[in-house]
This record gives sequence, structure tokens and C-alpha cells, in this order.
Amino acid sequence: MIVSVAFADNPICDNTEEYQIYNTRCFSFGDEFVFVSKNWPEYDNGEEKPEEGTTCFEKFRISENKDAKEFSKNGIHYATYALDQYCCKHQVFRTKETRWGDEDNGYMDFSYYGTFGIFYSECEYQESELAKVLFAETKLQKPLDKVDFLNFTADAIRIFGSRKDAMMKIGVLASIGNNGETPFKIYRQNGSIKYIGGVNLGFCMSKNGKRALDFANGPDDCQ
Repeated sequence: MIVSVAFADNPICDNTEEYQIYNTRCFSFGDEFVFVSKNWPEYDNGEEKPEEGTTCFEKFRISENKDAKEFSKNGIHYATYALDQYCCKHQVFRTKETRWGDEDNGYMDFSYYGTFGIFYSECEYQESELAKVLFAETKLQKPLDKVDFLNFTADAIRIFGSRKDAMMKIGVLASIGNNGETPFKIYRQNGSIKYIGGVNLGFCMSKNGKRALDFANGPDDCQ
């Protein structure tokens, strides 16, 4: 059996070098691609894949067809976004029985890399039941960026008090970011900073927004 393929990009397998198949177990023809295995392929849960069917990957994007739903919790605004999941039709084949390519571009023999191959095609993002909750940037709620952090560090003693307190509080802000959470600033209606920190730990700011006060368990603890 000889198979020809079309070329385009896909987000699952980007290997286009045959010598890399041993490492990646895949080869990309663009939006169509092949994975190889020694044994009959399985889904992630250990169930054998049927010879033909559909495979959905752990690859998502925010849906273009569903609106975000906003909500507030503990003084913080969030948005829930519906997710589309990347799915492809698949076909299992025995590598010794199938060659890929044509006379002009040459043929590829996957039997060197595995007994079975899975050919993925007609890939697209499809609606799913999954959703993702994200911090919602608003006029009064903005993420703490690198410039903010550098400014806070430069003025640490003025903002956070004694050198010991300043270093400790800067360390708290850094640890929030290192743990995968985005530190943020919340403003008062008059434009002064009310709170800096994370969802469950941060600092209330003085009424003019220029000096950090006590530790707080989120912005609801601040006036």
C-alpha cells in the first residue's frame, strides 16, 4: 500500500527529520502525521485503539464560539473560558505493509522504527466540555509585571519598611510568581494601589498606595 500526504502545520508532531523518529516516535507530513510503536497502540488509559477511530490530544485552545463567563471571588475577578480540544481521525496500519510518499519525493518505510503505525488526519479543534478559569485583567485589576517588580525592589525599604521586612515581603512576591501564580495589583477607585500579591496572600497598601501595610489573605482584607 502506498500513501501520499499533504503538508501543513500541526501542534502535536513537528518532527520532519526521518533520523529523529527513533527519539520522537513520530513524523510530520504537516497537518497529517504518523506515530510508530512496537505494539498495537493504546489510548492513555491503556485501552487498545480500534483500527479506525478518533483520538483527542491534551492540546486545547480557548473557544472562538463561546463567550467567557465572568465572576468574582474574594475580591478578585475571573473569567471562565470554554475550551476546544485538538482531535484527529486515526488509522492503525502495519508498517511492513505500507509505504509513504511518491516517486517524485521518494518513499518512507516506517518498519525500521516500529511494527505498527498510527496515521492521523483531518485534525481540527473541536468543542469540548472542558473550561479554564483565568485571572481577568480589568481597569482596577492588573497583573504585576517585571517592571512593577523591579520598581518595588528598587524602593523596597520605602514601600515595605525596614530592610528585614522589605526583603521578606519582596521574597513573598517572588515566591508567588515562582509557584506559578501571577501576582497582581488591585486599585481603588481613586487610582491608588489597594493591594499587591496573590489570591490568598499579599499586602494591603496605604490609602495613597505608596506603602505596604500588613499581610492580607487576599484583597477583601484591605480597605
